[in-house]
Amino acid sequence: MSEKQLIEALLTGRPYFGPVMRAMQGPPVRHKYLCAIAQAVAQKKRWGRLQILEIGSWAGGSAVTWVKSMQTIGRKSLVTCIDRWQPYFHETVDIEPHYREMNDAATGDKILKLFLHNIRAARVSANIKYIVGDACDILPTLPNAKFDIVYIDGAHDYQNVRADIREAKRLIRNGGIICGDDLELQRNDVDEMAHRSAVDLKKDYVYSCRADAYYHPGVTEAVAVEFREVSNWEGVWATRKLGSQWTRVELDAATQGIPEHIKRAAATLNDSNVEQTVLVGATDRFNLLKGGGQFLAVAKRLGPTQLFNERLGDRELTPLLFLGESLEEVRQKALAFEKETAIPNVELVEEIGQYNIVKAGDRFIAVAKEVGPLDLFRERVGERELSPLLLTAADPGALRQKIDQLIPKTPQDSGDS
Repeated sequence: MSEKQLIEALLTGRPYFGPVMRAMQGPPVRHKYLCAIAQAVAQKKRWGRLQILEIGSWAGGSAVTWVKSMQTIGRKSLVTCIDRWQPYFHETVDIEPHYREMNDAATGDKILKLFLHNIRAARVSANIKYIVGDACDILPTLPNAKFDIVYIDGAHDYQNVRADIREAKRLIRNGGIICGDDLELQRNDVDEMAHRSAVDLKKDYVYSCRADAYYHPGVTEAVAVEFREVSNWEGVWATRKLGSQWTRVELDAATQGIPEHIKRAAATLNDSNVEQTVLVGATDRFNLLKGGGQFLAVAKRLGPTQLFNERLGDRELTPLLFLGESLEEVRQKALAFEKETAIPNVELVEEIGQYNIVKAGDRFIAVAKEVGPLDLFRERVGERELSPLLLTAADPGALRQKIDQLIPKTPQDSGDS
């Protein structure tokens, strides 16, 4: 059905931002914040054409949004789009089908051709200038303080995002706004060690246990290094240049609707012909479903989901969603996760001095009483020894020996007179 919609759009001269070639990038709601950013800049700069630089354009959805939003408020604009329109995901690192499909779409100029079709069909091509190439090569050739808005949505690894931001600082005019997509979490929201590992591995999209949410670590890190904290709305971020300072941005997003070209595209995702998911089984903590030609194990704590309408099911989102080609494959993934993360029964065995001795599964743990009450495994304590507050061993005797070594000896204990 999706391919049919694409073909019809190409034949009838309508823009297409549906699921084929991942033409719809990101949740539709984010576009209303782009409209609000355009309005905020236009209010500060009351005359002349507004210059917008977009780093990463893909199928042109956001580029069309910039132009349409300016037209709505009666302002002239020129959007300069920079994109390679070539494969850029490393499929050995980002292994989910989502990335393979994007790389396939960028092969043979397919996505570039769709971009050109879309800006023509949306009747905004006169307001858009596009440059094919790497941002790292093109941005240094652009003049200082040329743009009123710089929008960053290119490669998401830390090095590329930070390089784009550093060039954006040079290119933005005073009073202008640097903004971008895919900042789901800021750095103070995530666990430092896990975050650092994800950044070093150049992972595009990862799960944060601390925030219980998925995010783009490269974007989070680059924004934090360059700006510390920025304004953020459902993944869209922004900061305004005022002299030598970078300030927060206040938006009147409540008055903004989702642009029509995005609203129409979103409606196709809810088309009655979209294959519905069917519950085919369950484990203790997962529902097992079939839909979209694949099987899924979806964490029950997600609540009711329309997976393919909500754009879930595109890629595996451990530990909330597992994908597989068969029911048994996703069942085994869910069971393995449940077994790995199962919380053992914890019982108090005895007390030795200032320690409580507890048994958790097949392990014995000595916990210093000064730590206070603990739900050891829910609090992620008990996974490693934290001497002298928490000691672990395979049996009580070994624990007693560790405790004896920590307890100061008196002369009577050592046999001295």
